Amino acid sequence: MANEISCPGGVDLAQSRFFLYLGTSNEERYAALEGLIEQREDWKNQLIKALRDIRNNRYVEVNGVPTWLSNPRRKKREEQREEEDRHEEQKEEDDLEWT
Repeated sequence: MANEISCPGGVDLAQSRFFLYLGTSNEERYAALEGLIEQREDWKNQLIKALRDIRNNRYVEVNGVPTWLSNPRRKKREEQREEEDRHEEQKEEDDLEWT
């Protein structure tokens, strides 16, 4: 067991549920570790995106009711993306008609 991991409770870490969950061989544990690292990176990216998204919103009162409002720039970007998507779909349909 690695010296970095210490357990003052006297539990055999090699028999812990987490260690056993990682696998029975070092290869399985390494593969599980790689998967956990990828999951952590995915979560990190999603959290950063969510934080960026919420920071772009404003909390204001509308007719005396507190509410979140989207940033107008964000809405404009979304509308531009939707317009581009519609344009691409139309282009694909036109290409199919010519064939």
